[in-house]
Amino acid sequence: MVICRRKFKPLWFSKTAFAIAVLGLPPLYVASVHYEHVNSLFPFVSSFGVFPPEKHWFRVLMISYALFNMAGNCFWFVIARRKIVIMTKSLIPHLINSFIRLLMIISGLCLIGLSIFDMENYNEIHYLMTVGNFTCHVLSVLFGCCLVAKYFEKPFWFSCFRLLLIVQMVIGAMLFVYFNVIGLPLLNTSNIYRMKPTDGGYWEFLYCAIAEWVMVLACILFTLVIALETQTYEDVLVRSKIRNITTIQLMKQV
Repeated sequence: MVICRRKFKPLWFSKTAFAIAVLGLPPLYVASVHYEHVNSLFPFVSSFGVFPPEKHWFRVLMISYALFNMAGNCFWFVIARRKIVIMTKSLIPHLINSFIRLLMIISGLCLIGLSIFDMENYNEIHYLMTVGNFTCHVLSVLFGCCLVAKYFEKPFWFSCFRLLLIVQMVIGAMLFVYFNVIGLPLLNTSNIYRMKPTDGGYWEFLYCAIAEWVMVLACILFTLVIALETQTYEDVLVRSKIRNITTIQLMKQV
């Protein structure tokens, strides 16, 4: 009897996290709009975790995405460390790699915290975790871009993609904070989750919600980038390992 065993692939974690985000958010949106918990036009992503029954799915979605994303990033860190060891003996890139790992762990913990502390009952904690999550993402993408450009083969497109994500995250974060600050003094509504155009601060918080979606999309795309980089450079390492083994065998024959 022949048993077929599929080889374990580290990129499965990042791809699974990406699939969870892409396939999990639409049902949340549909359920929230169907139960009339939020506006159909750009509701806050955080509002999905306020009302039952969709808040339970939101919690499962956030925790599972955070865990798979952290696991996928851990494999990226291992690959980056191997590339750095091959390219240089300097300690600085190793410190940067460790710092990125710390940032993504903090980001994952913030995501888990966002699923537990909703914006209705723990608004200040929720806001701080949101800011912490996006800040960690921006710094991680930035420092990761430096490592990819310096120590990885054929880094051009990945570096460009990361730079675009940085611009997207920074613009989204600036607009989010700006419209949140100017919208709070104008806020005059009986239900912030289902505001009407005639309510005070409606347009400001609508733009704030759009900015939040821009940042969320950037984080999801960053997960895709990690998956693609892991796939690309894992294959490079495998080919290098095979090439080294072949060289050793030839030397033994000689």
